[in-house]
Amino acid sequence: MPEADSKDNLEKAERMLKPTVVAFDQGDFKPELISRAQAMKADIFVDRLWDQDTESFWQDAIDRGANGIQTNHPAELLEFLRARKLHP
Repeated sequence: MPEADSKDNLEKAERMLKPTVVAFDQGDFKPELISRAQAMKADIFVDRLWDQDTESFWQDAIDRGANGIQTNHPAELLEFLRARKLHP
């Protein structure tokens, strides 16, 4: 699971690794990199830790296409997802 980091890094990862998942953190979770990962048909895994580990940031990640969210509060995230019918 390569880190998105930059457009060049994503293009290199696509050529060399053909990733099925791309990792993002708050610094590279940007529309142009998200779009690039989606064009690669890769799932998007984003860190939502520390000050971004809240419901509003979880929802933002979902709205921008995240397939997975890293959290320090897994039980709360699961409850959040289930309340929105996003997890069984």
